[in-house]
Amino acid sequence: PAPPGVAPARITFVGNSLTYFNGGVYKELARVAPAGAVVAVDDVTQGGAPLALLAGRAVAHLAGEGGADDAGKDDARRVLVLQEDMPETTPPEFRAAAARIAAAARERGWEVVLMACWPYDTGGRTGTTVYSDTMVIKEHRRVGASIGARVAPAGLAKLRCEAALPGVALLAEDGEHPSAALTHVQA
Repeated sequence: PAPPGVAPARITFVGNSLTYFNGGVYKELARVAPAGAVVAVDDVTQGGAPLALLAGRAVAHLAGEGGADDAGKDDARRVLVLQEDMPETTPPEFRAAAARIAAAARERGWEVVLMACWPYDTGGRTGTTVYSDTMVIKEHRRVGASIGARVAPAGLAKLRCEAALPGVALLAEDGEHPSAALTHVQA
């Protein structure tokens, strides 16, 4: 059973490599969660894919074509975590994709959480935008408010860790993806 005051949850993460790097934040969450707190955890992920590209797969996943839902098997909470990669998309694309996925999730009784990650230098790749940490969290909060989703501020947690633990590498050598330490913080 879950610890007192903690409802067991089935959690699905939808996102790109910021979600699945280091074996996946979803696997780390399952590893570190209190016994009984997480019934199942899985993902709908693809490297370099913004939510707009993942929306169809995410909606199909929620409709029961696999995953943590397993409707009717238990009364666990269903939590859908959406991770957008702000340098790789635009705010209007983010809002539209998050709204589409969140609507499908709510129809099936899922809670929605937006995991606000961190900006990074894209090296000027075509179709990318430069964002600050503040811009990333503000956009996630705007989108969260518009679709009724909570925001998990992973990027702000990263900033706090950088300040408190200056000797700990939080990004992989590429300067974009999370280190094992940051994957743990995300979980």
